[in-house]
Amino acid sequence: VLVGSFARGVVSAGAVTLNVQRGIIDTGSLTTEIQGRTVFDLVNNKIDPNSVIHVSLRRYAGTTVIGPVIRVEDYSTAGSARIAVQNFGTAALAASASISFAVL
Repeated sequence: VLVGSFARGVVSAGAVTLNVQRGIIDTGSLTTEIQGRTVFDLVNNKIDPNSVIHVSLRRYAGTTVIGPVIRVEDYSTAGSARIAVQNFGTAALAASASISFAVL
C-alpha cells in the first residue's frame, strides 16, 4: 500500500525540503569518518511532534563492508526532523547515499 504523495530531493547546505508523506533523500557525497556522523534537516510540513518517521538506507554508492546507519535524532519541532548518517564501519564514508523516508 502506497501512503500519500512522493518526491525526491538532494541535501544542500545541511537541509532538504520535501513536503510529502514519503520520498527519497539523496545525500550527495558523504565525508564521514570512522565512528563519525553527518546530520541534516528534513524540512517537511507533514512532521509534527506526534509523527512516526521511518528512515532506511536505500543505497550507498561506496565500497564498505558495513554501510552507514540512518536514524532520526530529533523531530520535537513541527515541520522538521534531524536525520543522522552514522558510520560504524572500518573506513570513512566517501560516497553518496539514498535514504527512503515516510512520515506517518
